[in-house]
Amino acid sequence: MLNPDGVINGSYRCNLAGHDLNKAWGKPNSKLDPTINAAKRLLLKLRDRITLFCDFHGHTKKLNSFIYGCHTLKDEGNQFEFPYIMSKISRYFDYNSCK
Repeated sequence: MLNPDGVINGSYRCNLAGHDLNKAWGKPNSKLDPTINAAKRLLLKLRDRITLFCDFHGHTKKLNSFIYGCHTLKDEGNQFEFPYIMSKISRYFDYNSCK
């Protein structure tokens, strides 16, 4: 979880600094978005050893969990395999909400 301080205080998008962490990924601020900054540095450091990276989301107006992914031409078609499998093994995962 990348937003424990916000969630514990009732905010699912913003941390205690008031920053929307969903929008901080591109250029996180080390002081205002420390969890995003640390996660991004770790992923970049380990990128040659990572097989799958998932961005699971919950939503205040939707039930269940879902995944947002990055579209690349290199992986054309493959990005839907993991969400499809998740939808078959968990009733708490919504394939149709994935993008």
